[in-house]
Amino acid sequence: MIVNIGAAVNVVHGIRTHHAQTTGCPTWDEAGIRAALTGCEGSPGSVLAAAALAAEDANLRAPSVPALRHHWPVNATSTPPRASLDVACVDHPQHDMPCPHRDHAGDMTPEQIAEAKRAALAAAAANPYIPPAIKRARALEETP
Repeated sequence: MIVNIGAAVNVVHGIRTHHAQTTGCPTWDEAGIRAALTGCEGSPGSVLAAAALAAEDANLRAPSVPALRHHWPVNATSTPPRASLDVACVDHPQHDMPCPHRDHAGDMTPEQIAEAKRAALAAAAANPYIPPAIKRARALEETP
């Protein structure tokens, strides 16, 4: 788990961009870097070290968990990453769902849930989603 994912993405992106400028290898997009970093398990320093080493590998076309595993530092404090499908609890990020410290069922009865669902569906039907491009086109049609 990376403590400050934005800072880690910026560091890895900067390393790869510099390496791409000097070697001609492809750059990495920030979304791919973020996905690779968040898909890893390990201490923040180990994950960031592996990502920095992978960013300097001109043979890698895109960041990935297997790429980080291949570049895992030999003296890292944690084991190489594995893909994680665990979802952290919104109230207790240190726990995976379902969290033992949270009542995920809520306080609503089945009837209340059904009523809330009916209300949400009615609201969605009354105000359907219109893509921004359609809105812009309609606005252009209405202007003189």
